[in-house]
Amino acid sequence: MKILKTSLAGKLPAIFISAVLLAGCSSEKKTAYEYATVTRGSIENSLSAVGTAEAESSIIIQSPVSGIVDEIFVDAGDTVKKGQLLLNVNSTGNPNDKRITPVYSAVDGVVFARSVNVGSSLLGRGSPAATSLFTIVSGTDVLNITAQIAELDISKIKKDLPVAVNFQAMGGKTFFTKVSEILPMATLGDVVSYTVHAKINNGEKLLRPGMTCSLKFIIEKEENVLCVPNGVLRFVPENAELLPDGTVQIKSAEKKKASSSSASSSVTQALTGKGSNPSGKKGNPYGHPTGEVSFADQSEKSEADKTAGEENKNVKTLWYTDEDGKLCAVQVAAGISDGIKTAVTPLSSDVNLDGLKVILREAE
Repeated sequence: MKILKTSLAGKLPAIFISAVLLAGCSSEKKTAYEYATVTRGSIENSLSAVGTAEAESSIIIQSPVSGIVDEIFVDAGDTVKKGQLLLNVNSTGNPNDKRITPVYSAVDGVVFARSVNVGSSLLGRGSPAATSLFTIVSGTDVLNITAQIAELDISKIKKDLPVAVNFQAMGGKTFFTKVSEILPMATLGDVVSYTVHAKINNGEKLLRPGMTCSLKFIIEKEENVLCVPNGVLRFVPENAELLPDGTVQIKSAEKKKASSSSASSSVTQALTGKGSNPSGKKGNPYGHPTGEVSFADQSEKSEADKTAGEENKNVKTLWYTDEDGKLCAVQVAAGISDGIKTAVTPLSSDVNLDGLKVILREAE
């Protein structure tokens, strides 16, 4: 079996951390597995949110005089023109002795809300508590989409980040736009969040202010990359291990039992702080003190060590079987994930993973 070796650092873009590709096969008895296929396609890492469509501007219509609403000529949802008659006010308050004052629209737009009925008493705009008659939104050719993003996710959102906006009220129609604004002030509540805006062209007047929508912010997207289901990256065979030289070694029953016992003992010692360790000190070997001094290494890591550690987090093993049913393994670099599948890439161009059937789990 050919072993491919190369440096881990600086060979791939940031989205695909460099890794050493190792492959090997076992020679023990067959085990039944369920498989998934390495496929090539598109993958994106996204963030979802709920938003509301709002007009870029709106005005409140009030009466110039106090009185009683005598007649109403428009309702919520109606399109109005500047100067159009909206309602009449009887300023005397006496139905037998009317003095009618008309109220007109100040702008072209759509009636977003009506706040009064025929017979309602109202205060004119000269009063400190003037009555709101209508809310009219104007400039609906472009709607402003507003969403709240939790503080834990706001660092992922940047201006001009692509956004897909879906309206269930429009039969699931999706509009594509970009983030136009991120407000600096936080909104306090059960969860601290920040307001994010995106604008949508509404020239066809299909959308109305107040409609709810779902937003998908596209954080990262890759085209024509190799992908595997996430479960493939989590699979580890109980009866085999990948050695540093790239070969697969089958564990004997005694070795598996000893390994399991040793792991159980180590965890118990870690949790209780009891038992010995190479340093001769007491405590939790994983660096979490249990009332006694931890013997975890507290020395400062160099930048090179930190970088290597970050790279190793992205090195994953794909397990598969050859034509003889022998267990084999290949190491890859894991890239972006959409929560269902993950992009993977071999370091060497000599290895072709496209179409390879890899192990998802042991068959029941």
